[in-house]
Amino acid sequence: MKHKLTRLKKTGKAPDEYDLVVVGSPVWAGNPTPAVRTYLSENHDKIKRAAFFCCKGGLPAKQFFPEMAKVCGQRPLAVMEIKRGEGPTGVAAHKMLRFAGEIQKGGI
Repeated sequence: MKHKLTRLKKTGKAPDEYDLVVVGSPVWAGNPTPAVRTYLSENHDKIKRAAFFCCKGGLPAKQFFPEMAKVCGQRPLAVMEIKRGEGPTGVAAHKMLRFAGEIQKGGI
């Protein structure tokens, strides 16, 4: 809610080594976690193209993807929202296939 950043450990690869970076986060009070916000903030200029996903409970997350796009500085190729309980019903698998298809087509 406060849009705070945190410290991250160095990763082995830089995002500019990839054509696409897929970033996911649980939804915390309608927002990405501080670690995801920090990663996007620190690497926005190194991310060529992005796709976003989130895992969430039942509350609406209207600002989640727009907030990630704002911090990343670009519109994502695709977004996917997985809600609690969708895994066992097969809904999550369907959403993942659609998400991958949108990425392959080059965006939403």
